[in-house]
Amino acid sequence: MAPPLEAIEGGTGILPAHRRRKRLQLSDGIERCSESLAAAWRNTVSAGAAKFSASLPSFRRQVPPSSDGRHIPLGARWQDVELRDQRTGKPYVSNFIRSNRYTLWDFVPRQLVFQFMKIANFYFLIIAILQMIPGLSPVASYTTGAPLIVFVSFSIAKEGYDDYRRYRLDKVENRSDAWVYDPDGVAKKAMSKSKKPRTSGKGQKKRERLDDEAGNGTELRQMGRRSGSLDDAWTRVQWQDVRVGDIVRLARDKQVPADMVLLSATGPSGIAYIDTMALDGETSLKSKQACPLLAKRCGTVADIASCDAVVVSEDPNLDIYSFDGRVTVGDETVPLTMNQVVFRGSTMRNTKEAYGLVINSGEECKIRMNANKGSRAKNPAMQAITNRIIFFVVFVLIMLAVGIKIGNDMFEASYGSTAWYMFGARLKTTEQIFGVIILLNTLIPISLYVSLEIVKIGQFWMIQDVEMYDPETNTPIVANTTSILENLGQVSYVFSDKTGTLTENIMRFQKMSAGGYVWHHDMGVTDEAPDGELRTRDLLEHLKGSPNSPLSERALHFVLCTALCNTCLPEVKDNGDIEFQAASPDELALVNAARELGYVIVDRDSENIKLNREGADGKVRTEVYGILDVIEFTSDRKRMTIILRTPDNKILLLSKGADSALLPRLRLKKLAERVADSVSRRTSKRRSMRMESLKSPHDPESPTMSPAGGRRGAGHDVPMLPDADIFEACFRHIEDFASDGLRTLLFSYRYVDEADYRSWKREYLEAETSLTDRQARIDEVASRIEADLELAGITAIEDKLQRGVPETIDKLRRANVKVWMLTGDKRETAINIGHSAKICHAFSDLFILDATDGDVKDTIEGVLQEVDEGAIQHSVVVIDGLTLTLVEQDEACKKLFYLLLTRVDAVICCRASPAQKANVVKCIRDQVPGSLTLAIGDGANDIAMILASHVGIGISGREGLQAARISDYSIAQFRFLQRLLFVHGRWNYVRTSKYILGTFWKEIVFYLNQALYQRYNGYTGTSFFESASLTVFNALFTSLAVVLMGIFEKDLSAETLLAIPELYTYGQRDKGLNFVKYVGWMVLGTAEAFVISFAVWGAYNVAYSNEDTTIFSIGNVAFSVCVIFINIKMLLIELHNKTIIVFGGFLITVTGWWLWNLVLAGVYTESIGPYIVKGSFIHGFGRTAVWWLSVIGALAAVVVLELAVKSIRRIYFPNDTIIMQELEQKQRKKEAATAGRRGRGGDVSGGGGGHNEIDGQELEGQGRNHGFGASGKAPR
Repeated sequence: MAPPLEAIEGGTGILPAHRRRKRLQLSDGIERCSESLAAAWRNTVSAGAAKFSASLPSFRRQVPPSSDGRHIPLGARWQDVELRDQRTGKPYVSNFIRSNRYTLWDFVPRQLVFQFMKIANFYFLIIAILQMIPGLSPVASYTTGAPLIVFVSFSIAKEGYDDYRRYRLDKVENRSDAWVYDPDGVAKKAMSKSKKPRTSGKGQKKRERLDDEAGNGTELRQMGRRSGSLDDAWTRVQWQDVRVGDIVRLARDKQVPADMVLLSATGPSGIAYIDTMALDGETSLKSKQACPLLAKRCGTVADIASCDAVVVSEDPNLDIYSFDGRVTVGDETVPLTMNQVVFRGSTMRNTKEAYGLVINSGEECKIRMNANKGSRAKNPAMQAITNRIIFFVVFVLIMLAVGIKIGNDMFEASYGSTAWYMFGARLKTTEQIFGVIILLNTLIPISLYVSLEIVKIGQFWMIQDVEMYDPETNTPIVANTTSILENLGQVSYVFSDKTGTLTENIMRFQKMSAGGYVWHHDMGVTDEAPDGELRTRDLLEHLKGSPNSPLSERALHFVLCTALCNTCLPEVKDNGDIEFQAASPDELALVNAARELGYVIVDRDSENIKLNREGADGKVRTEVYGILDVIEFTSDRKRMTIILRTPDNKILLLSKGADSALLPRLRLKKLAERVADSVSRRTSKRRSMRMESLKSPHDPESPTMSPAGGRRGAGHDVPMLPDADIFEACFRHIEDFASDGLRTLLFSYRYVDEADYRSWKREYLEAETSLTDRQARIDEVASRIEADLELAGITAIEDKLQRGVPETIDKLRRANVKVWMLTGDKRETAINIGHSAKICHAFSDLFILDATDGDVKDTIEGVLQEVDEGAIQHSVVVIDGLTLTLVEQDEACKKLFYLLLTRVDAVICCRASPAQKANVVKCIRDQVPGSLTLAIGDGANDIAMILASHVGIGISGREGLQAARISDYSIAQFRFLQRLLFVHGRWNYVRTSKYILGTFWKEIVFYLNQALYQRYNGYTGTSFFESASLTVFNALFTSLAVVLMGIFEKDLSAETLLAIPELYTYGQRDKGLNFVKYVGWMVLGTAEAFVISFAVWGAYNVAYSNEDTTIFSIGNVAFSVCVIFINIKMLLIELHNKTIIVFGGFLITVTGWWLWNLVLAGVYTESIGPYIVKGSFIHGFGRTAVWWLSVIGALAAVVVLELAVKSIRRIYFPNDTIIMQELEQKQRKKEAATAGRRGRGGDVSGGGGGHNEIDGQELEGQGRNHGFGASGKAPR
């Protein structure tokens, strides 16, 4: 619920809090009272209930960490050695899992606590209890209790069904089959002691039959039955019987039953391909290899039986992206990492068989510990105003009860002595007040929550839009929650990742900088390099023609870096082609570029890399590089290093990473830093001059520097430059590449002395095998060898913008939505993409906050002052992760910075960590009251900000589905955000607003007739309506009216909403549901209740002097008018999108009301009292024309009032929506007339049915004529 802008363009965009309060002056007192009541509720009932619920049994317990992880001997389980958890002193937990939240014993009490923590349900519970007190209720005791039981039971049943489904799924998983190594029959004995045989009888035969049909069960079963063979030692067990220490045999396309350390695999080079889709959402297969120490000793069953190894594993934790462990065999110890473990929930693919040692089981597996972790319950923004309305209605109800009591006292004073028929009876004050509260209790609709759930389900169905389907990836929109659908119509801030979100995440190697020259890579791509620019094929010619030159030596190491410094695995296809399995699109682009340059990895295992390369003589030869160590990339290190044994027995270190990470590690780092600073200053000056020229297009262009690498010539004629010139050229190339929007990586290398390496290796092995602070110790030791590096070169990889991104961001800006980009890329790359994506404009003022340029606090103060002066048309702040870290460390500077963020139009945060992205989102949530944030990203590094935002959108991208799975909604392309927000977001906001307003309005219209009737019964609390009809009023006769409104309403067409984004501010400014609008609806409802009541009473006074004037017949007139009028208003007057379903709902409800009267007349027994129901409708008042004329007259009067008010509002007080509805209507008439002329002229080529579509471009032009679009300011 963003504060409105004074104009779409310009201004700060922040509406001061005092102006918002000024609009609600009439309701300030009521709101303060409501908020006080809400606070009291939270501090008493809700807090107590939450404590009670938390005290109920839970199956998860916190345990202290162990001193050195869990030690698991390889043969402990089959030797019947009981393994115990050092943390608890008890055996390790079983592999049984439980996702259901309840048991048979605690389901009912916990659900009752949960249901009655809802304010409305608790309110109705109190009313139902009061109704049960004899003599207190003026209506039947079931009128509130019965519907409450039905609605609460429905909610409980829904939760129970969902929990039962979870139980059934758990049951299937727990009873899945697994094979464990059991040479001594320990597992069989344990199973025989259980109450029921686990794998016998029909169940086992059925599983065997299913395995045979799948083609993978017969071999395993035969292996288990082979008499006298070692395979006889395998036993089939259920997953729930697997224990820590078991050795499990995995088969192709079978799921992994527990977290395991891989012992061996039958794949090429001992690789097992693992599908982790269910665990992290990534679609690419992961290659896992057993560590060499285990792979050599556990290749067969006989080897496993004789292997004496101890695996030490870290304590169970949530992190699915890292693992620390070690394995010891004899005196030899090696580390275990993510490459050697497979987690429960994964599936083995393209690998016939593998063995694994179970290290975590059951609820301690990674996937189970991550179940429902990290997710924060997100509530709709409308919930706050709805709760205030509920408290306000309670206040009104109490005032009505007090007023009716005062009326009764006045009646008693005036007529009590002469009312002989009262026989002196008097009502007590408490009885009368509580009686009136009971009588009018459903001024708060009892079906509010349940009907809203139905509405949300309908909206969920309606949001499945084919226009948001991406045929290229076969990806539709996916809604993971229904609770915040209306929030999509109120977004004021969008926080976007760059790579894979704004860009395609399809990487293409474009350029490289080596030896001080730019080399354009035109191999495998269609576009050629600019005339005269060096090409990579020139570099290859130079390598062949002058293999021993200094430039060739540097270029050779650069190409080796691109080919070898990665974790890609080659996979040979049936046709002989090599396809690489890469961890990221960047690595795939680099290794493919190396292949195009003639350096191809043909095989890779845990120990060696085989590389094919063409020699100077033109012959291809295979070189084998031994893998000594791989120091993997982390977000903190920002670099990756691999240490190799070259074919000539030298030790070569290759490293790649961000320039900021590798620059301080170069051999000539002082020279490099000095040159880098000089280049950076010149680039900043050049950028400033370019920005000034863009702002003043008539000024003469600023001089530009000649392109880097300006020397031209044949490849073998390129001379070697001095180091200073190389550094200057390379850093200028980095700036130029980033300015072109290219992703840059710096490559370096060095040769390591054998003795130095052995000394370093001992320290590194100790850090690798440590289970405490392993990563920190690895980083510290790695930094010692990653020093004195030689600069090899720089790569530039292109990642194009997705289609429609600039147009989408431009429309978001017009819709008063601020778009911020939070990325881990370089500043220059981020700024360039910002310009391309229209986050920045030619007229934008860029304020770069850089800690290396001076005091950041002074800079922020200066920028804040300049922005506050209001002379800036569009302000953009650019900050990097390092500067943001320093800002967050200084509290005063932090406050200033976050204040600045609320004042500017856009922010580009580069080099940002996932935590920093989330902090920026939280800052806006906290610092901008009424803001509603949306975060959109595609990778695991975006999950934190997605969870921190009000609405999280995941892109189903090439980095996997991690973000899409954790988000509230997922889409395939950024451009779909237009339709998701402007169309479905706004529709859902309007629908939910009208549902809430209509729900409270209909209660006012109906139940005020009860209150007005008190004037005619001495304010005694007598009900105007019969109890059975009163009980089902909401459920049967008015629920469809508001539910269909909440599902099908479309106040404007999709074409209009997309053409004129300014209409989106309707939700941002809370125009659909606010306290003033609620009061307006209630005032109108009150007036309509008066019209109905006095029309009915007037008709009976005049025409019914000698007819049936019982309460039932009179009340039935008012009841009938209310039912029909509520359905007419909600379905025929207010709802714009009238479909066959809407008309069907109207007919069903109205017809059902008359059928209900027939049923009542038949099922009631004859009795004497104020409500004579038996046969009255069929044989009594239902046969009189006067009764029907009374219904028609009262209905006509109230419909005329409704139409009159609506007409006055549309003519004299039109809002944006009304104006655009009229423009749409005119265009439809125009298109219908055009279609009619075509039909009469016989021209059918214009496209049949086209007249039903709205021309968005024409509407946008008409909208500009009414103040939209160009000026950015809609008429108020």
